Amino acid sequence: MHRLPLAQIFGFIISFVLISGSFLSCNPPAKNPHSGTEPRFTDQEHYLSLREKLADEDTLMSFESGITLNYLEQSVDRKLVRLRNDMIDNYLAQSFFPPSRYFYKSKDHIEQTGLFKLLGRMPKGGIMHLHSSALCDSWWIVNKAMETPNCYVYWGPDNDQYIKGQLHFYLQGQQPEGFVKTSQLQQQDPQSENKLYDLLTFDNDIGKDSVDIWQEFENIFQRLNGFTYYREIYQPYHKAAFDSLLADGVQHVEIRARLSGGLLYDLEHPKDYYNSDSLVMALK
Repeated sequence: MHRLPLAQIFGFIISFVLISGSFLSCNPPAKNPHSGTEPRFTDQEHYLSLREKLADEDTLMSFESGITLNYLEQSVDRKLVRLRNDMIDNYLAQSFFPPSRYFYKSKDHIEQTGLFKLLGRMPKGGIMHLHSSALCDSWWIVNKAMETPNCYVYWGPDNDQYIKGQLHFYLQGQQPEGFVKTSQLQQQDPQSENKLYDLLTFDNDIGKDSVDIWQEFENIFQRLNGFTYYREIYQPYHKAAFDSLLADGVQHVEIRARLSGGLLYDLEHPKDYYNSDSLVMALK
């Protein structure tokens, strides 16, 4: 899957949370269903005052509440706040609310905002729950698949076993029906690299909701598993992914990795030759 820079995710979340907050209704509740008593709000101003006090108390319990910013950090903080407020004012003036749009329709806009560009230059604490098959840049995968010997891709119609774009490594003559050597496919179809890239990524053509889209994720994982767990690819794949994350300022990565025996393979040993320890040592 095409990896989205973490700064982009931060920018999107910050924009969504902070901008959406300006659209929230501040009308006091009619009644607290849990207490059974009328809320003690004399007017909206009283309600907002108590709400702000509660938010301040909650902030004091956060993990960073004891951090004191130095002069330079305060300067950056003021700039972040100014950029955020300018965005909110601009959106309100245009009746434009980016988070209400499908993500890929707002993606280009988000990447051009001053807030996103500033976040892109800042260090990131970490990225969590990152699937190992979704780590690396998709063009790196496509280029590596085209240049690595014995790499095959299924280029036939989808069936119960294989789907178009599924990558795997085989010895010559041992590939299942429908699999074509990537180097051969490249010679037959000059657009094969772009077509394979499209099968490994999402774009504006994806219009499914969050339930249906998961099947698209599963399809991409199926296309990549036989590629990423090939022994000659496993380590370069992770190194390329980590280099990319480092370039984006990410300092900690939590990978949702499969460490079962039998996943790692090569063309010199029988299936299940490599156990879980082999994967751990390769990552180490």
